[in-house]
Amino acid sequence: MSPTSTDNASLNRDHSYGPPFDNARADLVVRASDDTFFLISRLSLEMASSVLRERLAIMDQNHDGSHTTDADGRRRVLSLPYASTIVAHLLSTILPVTLELPDDFEQTASLLAAAEELGMEYTAATIRHLPTLKQLIQSDPITAYFVASRHGLSTEMQRAAEHSLGRRLKLKDLVSSGDLFFNLHTFHRTWSQRSRALADALTKKYEKECLLLHEHTDDKASSVRCSFNRSGWRDTLYSSLTLVLDTPTAINRTRLCLDLTEFMRPTLFASISSPDYKIIDVGKLDEIMLDVETSAAQALASIKLVKVTDPYASIEEDIVPPDLKEKARDKHDLPDADVVLRSRDGVLFRTYKCILAMTSAFFKDMFSLPVSSEADKTPQIVQMAESAKTLECLLSSILPIKTNIPDDFHSYALVLAAAQKFDMEYALDTLRVGATARVEATSAHVRYGIASRLHLRPEALAAADELLTSPMTIEYFGTEICYLSETSLQQLLTYRIACQQFVWDALSKEDTLMKVLWEALGSPREIGCKVKTPYTDHFVPGWSSSLLTVEAGGDGAELERRLSPWSRSFFEGAIASHTQRTKPPCTFCMSINTSALYRAVCRSLHNMATASIAFPAWN
Repeated sequence: MSPTSTDNASLNRDHSYGPPFDNARADLVVRASDDTFFLISRLSLEMASSVLRERLAIMDQNHDGSHTTDADGRRRVLSLPYASTIVAHLLSTILPVTLELPDDFEQTASLLAAAEELGMEYTAATIRHLPTLKQLIQSDPITAYFVASRHGLSTEMQRAAEHSLGRRLKLKDLVSSGDLFFNLHTFHRTWSQRSRALADALTKKYEKECLLLHEHTDDKASSVRCSFNRSGWRDTLYSSLTLVLDTPTAINRTRLCLDLTEFMRPTLFASISSPDYKIIDVGKLDEIMLDVETSAAQALASIKLVKVTDPYASIEEDIVPPDLKEKARDKHDLPDADVVLRSRDGVLFRTYKCILAMTSAFFKDMFSLPVSSEADKTPQIVQMAESAKTLECLLSSILPIKTNIPDDFHSYALVLAAAQKFDMEYALDTLRVGATARVEATSAHVRYGIASRLHLRPEALAAADELLTSPMTIEYFGTEICYLSETSLQQLLTYRIACQQFVWDALSKEDTLMKVLWEALGSPREIGCKVKTPYTDHFVPGWSSSLLTVEAGGDGAELERRLSPWSRSFFEGAIASHTQRTKPPCTFCMSINTSALYRAVCRSLHNMATASIAFPAWN
């Protein structure tokens, strides 16, 4: 918004950005969103930005004296909706001054987005060709991918996706909607398939190439000395190529050469006591590495980010102009109706105010408002944002007719959301009771995503609890992660971590674990390897003490299994290891169904956690 004449008084030296944007002979003032102003040449800005050139032309045509910094109207004031830091960076790319660029990708992305918005093609091209931008993306490509998506920078999204290859994707890194995360996962998966095929092709191409410097003749003695005749040579070559192709944008030539040599040492130099690296044909290795780099670049250039359709588009309902051919829905066309609900798709529902007011606090307040005597003679028409399908199901839950509950969760959730929106408690109870038998089974991921978007807390919480029984990884979620928004996934992650911490804390209390084990074992009377603990009044198996520690794992390993301190293999292994060492063998431990016991223990810990940990509140 352009400043008014009142603002002109504030354009003093205290608000100036200062050098190098303080030329007293400048003919244009650029004002940033924080009221910092820059004195620059108008011609430079007009040449750099087609958008601003048009704005300035319009200001010239509509000049009323309010766009100046002083009373004589010597300079125009052009206001931009960007902070002074962004404006300074933009101007430094088009003026003969020291080029200033941000030192973090978030600011650089904002700068690029502003340049594209203002039509500053030269500025955008300049920023993209600077090595600084590439370094910022390379330092944290996964975060850069999400930042670029937030600013609508498709070029930077593609570059970040390419540089993220070789890094494992974790749901805790998600800082955007699930569909964007899945797009990146799909990109990784596509490259994994492509790189394996490329490694196989290159292996076939070079598996008969000798990498040793010796005279190659047709006699057997010469061929025996060749590298490809050594045992395991083909597997070694394939492994080395696969390794370097994992990161196609950062293929390390030295690493490929040295790793190849190191892997090949037992086979290439089996008959040499002191391997001499001079006998390696460095020229041949260089030829192979150049081919690897070129082939990888070509293969990577052929892979583009594939946009997955947002599944929420099928469940969100916007108000649209009603159909001109309005018609009433059967069973909702009452001749003595005193109110008409018109769906967003133009279908009429003639019903009674008293029923709506009795079952909905929303409609009760609406109908309590005074109306004119003339309007009171005809049924009141209320435009609704819901579709005819949703309204029909909603009204059937409060009228003395057969309740109509959708059989798919998408439609069912929309009816619930409408009932919640209109404060229809009776309708909510009726719908939820009937849903058990009528709504088809839907995955917990889908139910959680939809319920979170529509703020259906009971449904979201039930789905979240169900998701605790499975790994929280992109591989397990698959395409259904597209239903999760950034907020809903972060809340699920927060809930999962809190429950996991509760389970870990339970292990620090030996009596808690022992009681859980005792109940899961069915309170046995005879245990051959029994141990009495000071925390319980009963005996427990001798292997129970080995479960008092959390299974070790890498960063985020706890998300790769169900809500549990241990994986099933760790749990079953602890029992098996103890049973094998026990002499004489404990018949009780040998009879345990370890898989069933693992599930029972995890279920008990799960129930304890969900009973103690509250799901995060929605804003």
